[in-house]
Amino acid sequence: MNFVELTDAEFSKFERKQSCGNFFQSAERAELRRKMGWNVFLLGVKDESKIVAGCLLMERGGEALVQLGPILDYSNTKLLKFWIKSLVDFSKS
Repeated sequence: MNFVELTDAEFSKFERKQSCGNFFQSAERAELRRKMGWNVFLLGVKDESKIVAGCLLMERGGEALVQLGPILDYSNTKLLKFWIKSLVDFSKS
C-alpha cells in the first residue's frame, strides 16, 4: 500500500464510486476551499493501482480538518492503521 496525493480527477472518480462519498469529501469542495484560501490536499491509499481510501484534507493557520472523516473501509483494520499512521506522518511534514 502507498499513501499518495491524488489528482482532482483520480479523487473524484474514487469518491463517486463510494457509498459513503459526499460533498464534504469531493473534488468540487476542494476547489471551493482553494478559492477561499485553504491549503487543500486530496490524499489516498493505493493498493497497487487501485485507490482504496481517500480524503480531502484542508489546512489553514496550522490547523487541519478532514470533515466527516476519510472514505475507507473501517472494518479493514490493516488499512485503517496504515491510513492513520500515514495521515499523522503527512500532517507533521
